[in-house]
Amino acid sequence: MTSKGNFVAPSYRSKMEWVEIDQVRIHPGCQRAYKPTWANRIAANFDPDLVGKPVVWAEQGRNGKTRYVVLDGQHRFKAAEIVLGKSQKLECEVVRDISLEEAARIFLGRNTSKSVSAIDKFLVGVTAKRAENMAVNDILRSVGIKVSVTPGPGHASAIARIMEIYNQDRSQGKDSLLKRTLLIAKTAWGDHSTSFNGDVMVGLASLLRRHGGDIEESFLLRRLTSHPGGADGVLAKARALRHSLGWSMRNCVASVLVGVYNHGRRKGLLPDWGTEARNGDGTEE
Repeated sequence: MTSKGNFVAPSYRSKMEWVEIDQVRIHPGCQRAYKPTWANRIAANFDPDLVGKPVVWAEQGRNGKTRYVVLDGQHRFKAAEIVLGKSQKLECEVVRDISLEEAARIFLGRNTSKSVSAIDKFLVGVTAKRAENMAVNDILRSVGIKVSVTPGPGHASAIARIMEIYNQDRSQGKDSLLKRTLLIAKTAWGDHSTSFNGDVMVGLASLLRRHGGDIEESFLLRRLTSHPGGADGVLAKARALRHSLGWSMRNCVASVLVGVYNHGRRKGLLPDWGTEARNGDGTEE
């Protein structure tokens, strides 16, 4: 961004142009996930005077031809295609002479509403090379985990919880709180999506943050691996505990994990989590 007297100007140049719908492409690195229902809703009430001006990035292709990438308005483009056809043109703000990183940054700046999911914002933030997003993404990749809204092996969707854990300990070494949490969950319960449930992760992270130095990790892993129902079993017990005591889920999960860890041990027992909670230590950490 540059300042010219009393005017503030962006660092990129743009102008209004008519762009053919069929020439526009979606780049997942600088756009939210496409939702057909939203495009159909716009199409059902389509009004050229009210559709607004989408923002596209004019990118120079390897063949020398210009291709247009949507930065804001992919659902409006699709709605126009449904109503008018691919050969129709829409008036757009066309941005030129920027990189993919800058394109992602523009998307994030123009889309600050809650309609953009946390996952979309995180992934576009990685493309925009935001330090926090890149650091978390590196940790996830190092343990074979991918942020995705689609359930699948090695997929995690609770990005808000993941970021919360990272921000409690922003280190990126092998002993960082986030990496330890993810590795324990994955090693104990496999790379199923349920292993990375948000409540389970923040409960496990709370336990590690409070008692990490006192925990015999190999023993914890054995106990978690053999626990009936795996991560789902821990969640079921935590929900029952919440119903009876009214604690936050993170404290209920942590309490269940303390019980799992202490079971069968004669020494090196962890303090009862409930006692600490009743003493005012983190019932809503």
